[in-house]
Order: sequence, then C-alpha cells, then structure tokens
Amino acid sequence: MSNLKTCSKCGETKPREEFTRNKSKRDGLSSPCKACRKAYKVANREKINEGKRKYYADNREKAREYQETNREKIAERKRKYYAANREKINEGKRKYYADNRGKITKQKREYDAAHREQRRNYKEANREKVAEQERAYRQAHPEKARAKGSRRRAAKRNALHPEHDLKREQWLHKLARRLERITGEPWHVDHIVPLAQGGWHHHDNLQIIPAKWNCQKQANAFWEPASPCPPWFRVPDIDDFASGKPRAKHLPN
Repeated sequence: MSNLKTCSKCGETKPREEFTRNKSKRDGLSSPCKACRKAYKVANREKINEGKRKYYADNREKAREYQETNREKIAERKRKYYAANREKINEGKRKYYADNRGKITKQKREYDAAHREQRRNYKEANREKVAEQERAYRQAHPEKARAKGSRRRAAKRNALHPEHDLKREQWLHKLARRLERITGEPWHVDHIVPLAQGGWHHHDNLQIIPAKWNCQKQANAFWEPASPCPPWFRVPDIDDFASGKPRAKHLPN
C-alpha cells in the first residue's frame, strides 16, 4: 500500500499521516486532508454547530442511550485525549477565560441567582455532608479558603475591587502559611489601608504581617509596629509572584 494519498479538496498528494482515520472508506482514511478539514470547520463553524444541535434534539433518546451504554469507553477516550493534549487544553481555557471574563462572571451570577433556593434546600437536607466537604476543602486548600473569606468580608463592605487579582492574593496566603511553618507563629495577609477606613480589597493593598501586629493594628491605617520586622524578611513583589514561588532570600535557612 502506498504511503501517499491525494486530497479530494486541495488536490495535493500528501503522506497518509496527513489524513484522519475513517473506517467507512476503503483505505481507512478520510478523503480530504487534515488541513482542508480544519479550514472547512473554521469557515462553517456555525453551520456545523447548528447541525449538531438539530441532530441531538431529534435523537435525544438515542444519544442518551449511547452515552449510558458506553460510559466507560467515552470516559477512557476523554482521559487519553486530555493526557495527550493537557497543555493545549489548559492554554485554551486560560485564553477563553481572559477573553470572556465579564461574560463568565455574569453567567455565574445569573446561575447562582436562579439556583439559590435549590442550593439552600440541598444544604439544609445534607447539613453534615456539606460541612464535612467544606472542612476537607479548607484543609486541602487553606490559602484558597482564606482568600475566599477575605473576599466575602470585602463584598459585604462593597470594597471588592473589580481588578483584584485572586491568584496573587492566594499566593500571599500561601507565603503566609510557609512563614507560619518556619517561625512557629501565625502570620496574616492584612489590608494596608483597612476596609473600615475606605481601603479596597485589591492585591496592591495587601501585605503579610505577624498576626499579633494585625491584632494590634485593627482598623488603624497609620499604625506602626513597636518592633521591626525580622531582618531576613522583606515584602514580596511582582517578580516573586511571576516566578510562582517566594525566593529563598525571603526566608531563613
């Protein structure tokens, strides 16, 4: 069997690897090459999606029956595809979120508003189960749980800045936990200008300080500590955040 095949669309002769598999064809390959198939899908995306929606609407029971019968097969196929294309998929998700952040936030708010009563009823009926799930989540993701609590308190004061970077806040909480393990004392992520004094919940208005200082400071924006910060510590900056972890010179050996 020849290792070449001529595309039915562009007319070019290409290696067999440039064609997708199709069991219904005599040679086991589709007639158009991968490049032509991709170009067609891009040019006719709405038409293809509309056809899929119509087919699913007309064959809903058939599609549901196939999914139930081949549940494991479908799951395994998805796992293999994700393992082979993990970086591509994650990059696509990040790009989509960055391009559609406002749309996603609006959809989430609308969904939460529409299902608020349903969620409340579920929590009431499964109080112990929900509490256990929340405890497990807080233990597995303490920095995310602390950041969520801070955002909730800021939202109550209407002080949540629209350009707040959640990842940077979570990173600060993660660094605070690392400091706790090293020093044996609790550290807090504190608002430089307190929310009670009109400060925003924004990543540029956050700092890491010992918990005892935070308790002494309370809502005083001009408070100064009685003792200086440890000589080995300095406030992390944007370069540290970009690197994904605090540099070694932040912490003692």
